[in-house]
Amino acid sequence: MSKQLVDTGGRDSHAVFVIRITPVFFDSFSYVVTVNYQNLVFKSGDNINRNVFAFEVEKGCFEVHGDPCKDNGCQGGRLNTDGKYIYLRTMSLFVSSLNSGSNGNCYYIGNEEEAVLIDAGISSRETERRLKRQELSIRKVKAIFITHEHADHIGGLRKLAKRHNLPVYITNETRRETRLEWRDIQVRNFAPHEEMVIGKLKVTAFPILHDANDPHGFIVSHEDVTVGVFTDLGTTNPVLQTYFQRCHAAFLEANYDEGMLESGTYPPRLKDRIRGDYGHLSNLQALQFFMTSRPPFMSHLFLSHLSQNNNSPEIVQQLFTEVAGTTEIVIATRHNETGVFHIGHNGKQRSPQPTAAAQLSLF
Repeated sequence: MSKQLVDTGGRDSHAVFVIRITPVFFDSFSYVVTVNYQNLVFKSGDNINRNVFAFEVEKGCFEVHGDPCKDNGCQGGRLNTDGKYIYLRTMSLFVSSLNSGSNGNCYYIGNEEEAVLIDAGISSRETERRLKRQELSIRKVKAIFITHEHADHIGGLRKLAKRHNLPVYITNETRRETRLEWRDIQVRNFAPHEEMVIGKLKVTAFPILHDANDPHGFIVSHEDVTVGVFTDLGTTNPVLQTYFQRCHAAFLEANYDEGMLESGTYPPRLKDRIRGDYGHLSNLQALQFFMTSRPPFMSHLFLSHLSQNNNSPEIVQQLFTEVAGTTEIVIATRHNETGVFHIGHNGKQRSPQPTAAAQLSLF
């Protein structure tokens, strides 16, 4: 049995593609199957789940050759056959922010079969409740990845990992600073830029600047789809930009409004810590990074880790929406989960990036 990429575009309807299927034992015979999602009738049991579809073909062992309709300008599927059915499985990731802010951080990223959590800053029970409300199963979660040792990123870690027997990927330096009891917990160390395989997911760590011992961000990939977590950043750099430019969706910190922080009640030392190179990104810093680093295929930007006292979702939403083009802007809040977003491989070109002059006029 062979597999072949097929054009689906991450869309639920109107995707038309032509597939040539040649039986291995009958080299002279071939036929074309045209599939239109809008008109496709599924038999009972064929609609395996929301991203897997099947349609019946002649019996036999088949070699599959995909020839997508290039006019659709879309990509992102996998075709294979078991001799009776052709299965179309889209290449995609499902993501959700379970919570984002100084009161706890936890992000879910997974495919149809397995998932990982980035950080575990809310309680084990609340993590389970928020997953269940979104019809996400904790049983699909295969590992927890920790960005750094601050309490809002590890508050629920020990109980969650022990309760569900989940391995925790964390650097040795970060683990020593957590002050947690690690007995009976599966610990996996990682190095910067190391790619770790969790089922069909690939997770890569990259170093970031923050006032922690050994902080890291992560990108999670399935097939050709990538989602990144870029939070708790004191500043940006070319390394972050390189990883960001691989992402079809990203969680990006927009922690504070500069005017609100300056006029707020925080003591000067805390203000300096927040806006320093090892603190957090301001709205304008995050915006500049987004505008200069966004890849043309980025479909979603999740603005994360907003300060409760020095920012507002309305300010951030308006600021980014004005320049986002076709990238959907989502606020990851400190109060509840975002809902589940389906991130697919989209080959369509996004709207043009703002010019350098337009960028500078915003600052």
